[in-house]
Order: sequence, then structure tokens, then C-alpha cells
Amino acid sequence: MISTLMKLTPLLAAGVAISGGSEELQKLGAEMINVAKVIKTTSEMDDIAKGIYIDLQFDEGIPDDIVAYARDNMDSTKGLDTGLDAWGTEWQLYIEDDSYYVQSCGIDGLCGTKDDYFEIIVDNKGRRRGKKVTNAYDPEAAMKQLIERKQDIDERMLQKLEAEVEKLKALEEAAQE
Repeated sequence: MISTLMKLTPLLAAGVAISGGSEELQKLGAEMINVAKVIKTTSEMDDIAKGIYIDLQFDEGIPDDIVAYARDNMDSTKGLDTGLDAWGTEWQLYIEDDSYYVQSCGIDGLCGTKDDYFEIIVDNKGRRRGKKVTNAYDPEAAMKQLIERKQDIDERMLQKLEAEVEKLKALEEAAQE
């Protein structure tokens, strides 16, 4: 489901943004783009964390520079900088209680705020699990809500358009009499 949403999100957002439309539609488009960025960021964080965890199995240790690690080890099929999250901020290595995390500073680009995202690399017992410090944002649920809002907006716009067409028909009929 996330894969499908990830593919549809940019198309929906682009359609909303290109159509211009109301301020409500433009806001919806911006929110859709942010959902796509959250999905992209959290997916890339998981890939980076898994890569480092695998390297740990071969005694390579936690990299000192997680940005360089991402650039050297993560593939970018679109030529994007793999050392940056979807908002253009460098990945961070977050350490808490001898557990290591990949950190994205989130939408605001500032680390240490409530919109940050974290992905566990390894906990203090050498496992790739444990307390997953992340906010409760659910991109799948958010996208479903945004799609429902878009459908509601479309329905209201269609009703207005139909009402205008009826008015125009009535004016044309009145003009012909």
C-alpha cells in the first residue's frame, strides 16, 4: 500500500498544484507533497540503518560520518543526493543510551524538534530493534485523509459547476424567448 501511495502522491500533488484552483486545493497539494517526502525519508532512513547494521555484522563499526556513508553506500536512481533527506537536510547520527539511530530533522530542518524522524540502527544490546524514537505520523493514514479531502473538494466544485451550467442554460432559454 505504501508503495502505491508513494507512486500516486506526486501525481496527485502535481495535479492539485498545477490546476491552480482555490487556496484550499493549493494547501492540499502542499500537504500531499509533504506526505510523499515523509514516505521517501523514512524509507531511505530504513535503508541506511539496515546497511549500517549489516556492516556491523562484519565488524565495520558505526560510521563517524553518516552523510558520507549514505552517499557512498546508498543508490540514487534519480541522481539525488543520498546524504540528504527529502527536505534537503543532511542525515544525523543520533545516540541515546548507547543505541544508535539515523535521524532526519524533518520538515522544519531543525534537529531536536517534534517533527524529527528516527530509525534504529542498533540498540545497546546489539539488536536492530528497541525503542523506536519517532513521532506517531502515519503517512498512509494521512494520504487517505488527503485523498478524501480532495474528493470532497472535487465534488463541491462539480456541484458549483453544475449549478452555473444550469444558470447559463436558464439565461440562454430566457434570451431565446
